[in-house]
Amino acid sequence: MLSGVIVFEANPSAGVNMMFYASKKLWGGDPKKFSARLNVELAKEHINFVVDTSYGDEQELKNFDIVVVTSHAMRWIDKQKLVNSAVIDVSASDFFENNTVVVVNKIKQNFGL
Repeated sequence: MLSGVIVFEANPSAGVNMMFYASKKLWGGDPKKFSARLNVELAKEHINFVVDTSYGDEQELKNFDIVVVTSHAMRWIDKQKLVNSAVIDVSASDFFENNTVVVVNKIKQNFGL
């Protein structure tokens, strides 16, 4: 079974329930809903996602096969430290709208599923 993590906030000085600005509206993404939807869509591939609570700490993230990072959090993530993980970015709008299609397609491409 592959393990995945959703990194939605990687700035240690910010709060967990940070609001993001996207598409001229103030929206708050829900990482639990996003990871639940990924788990449903990737159940046949035996991939399980959890929500990151480490604020993007590479030491904790390096144990995951797949690291899905929002465009907001990507500026604090050093991909060079996650050499054994597939790092997949998700746009703010896809994250806020719970649109997992792009992420699922990238995961399937990376792992040949």
